[in-house]
Amino acid sequence: MNKVFQSIIIALMSAMIPFFSSCSDDDSVNEWDMSYVSLLPADYLQPTPSFTLKHVEEEGIEGSVEFQFMATTQKAIAQDINVRYSVTCDGIDADKINLSDKNLVIKGGSTASEPITLSIQTGSIWKAPKKPLTIR
Repeated sequence: MNKVFQSIIIALMSAMIPFFSSCSDDDSVNEWDMSYVSLLPADYLQPTPSFTLKHVEEEGIEGSVEFQFMATTQKAIAQDINVRYSVTCDGIDADKINLSDKNLVIKGGSTASEPITLSIQTGSIWKAPKKPLTIR
């Protein structure tokens, strides 16, 4: 009886193989050949910089932040890539966040863009947040 059930199961599994396999090659999108873009610190081989900020009661937060980053790909690309990005931070007005350039461009034949500097003005410019600050 077991051999009958085994034969039936093997026959059913063999009959279902065509439904799970495909004969066509879809080479239009191959995740291994794609170029992925990442944002990295400009000196990503060095330790991440730290910033000292001072909380002044009733005034807000004082200090300054300056950080360089760039767009990178894992391999050289054939044509230029324009990277669009935005910078926001809870508790900081958008006009207080300065960027040295609004556009990141990875040139064809390269793996990285020129660095962009993000800076936040010094002085008591941040409003005292009601919740922890999150920089995205």
